Amino acid sequence: MNDSISVFKPEGIIDTAGGAQIRQDVSDRLEAGVETILIDLTNISFMDSSGLGAMVVTLQRVRSKGVVLKRKGCRKISR
Repeated sequence: MNDSISVFKPEGIIDTAGGAQIRQDVSDRLEAGVETILIDLTNISFMDSSGLGAMVVTLQRVRSKGVVLKRKGCRKISR
């Protein structure tokens, strides 16, 4: 692997479709050989349970590859 950090900023809603897109974006970065992935969630307005599940699966996959996953911009959970 090279010594690299990849940052990406999803926007809007993370639901089933948004979660699938995040998984694909992370897969692309893993294939590129990055060592650290930063997901900036500042522009996420809503995340449902499907989106949360996608984030958990993404974290597990990243960890299994020995890559660091960091997040930024998480907001308080509202009910």
